[in-house]
Amino acid sequence: MVPGAGFAQDGFCVSTNQSGTISIFSTRPYSALYTATGFNGSYNQVGVTDTSIISNTIFFNNFNGNTEVHWFYFVFDTGLNSDTLSNILLTVDQANSNGIAILNWNKPFSENFEPLDPTMGFRVFREFPSGIWTQINEVSFNETQYRDTIEICSDTINYRIDSLNRSIDGLEFCTSKSNIAG
Repeated sequence: MVPGAGFAQDGFCVSTNQSGTISIFSTRPYSALYTATGFNGSYNQVGVTDTSIISNTIFFNNFNGNTEVHWFYFVFDTGLNSDTLSNILLTVDQANSNGIAILNWNKPFSENFEPLDPTMGFRVFREFPSGIWTQINEVSFNETQYRDTIEICSDTINYRIDSLNRSIDGLEFCTSKSNIAG
């Protein structure tokens, strides 16, 4: 099988849940789902026993989105392939002692992707204090790194990246979310 062309302009998003479980939200009926660990990798069909489905969301209990990137595409009931999309894997480097957290993540779409909406990008979120998420910035879809100045020394700070996915008419239909890292 050949993966789709590029991005979720077909109506699906990939997110990593807090436990590392990967979930996919799809708005269209499909007949098959394929996955690989690299965009140009060998794609294998995902069996029903590997997933659970609740309200248009497929949960992959055996994939760890906290440590691995997985690529996905659908074969829709119409026979067409969807675009190819991956989970967003976020890493945070706080090894330096100058109060800067360096966030790095992968693009969840092919390198050749050109968005239909030029305002599409990534939203950077910080969790502090625990349980309170605040958007701290928005960057273009070409950026995969962000530097955050940290002024908190005695507590844990976590981060998440969201990729805003828009339909052809420019409306937001779902959001792909990275793993939580800190």
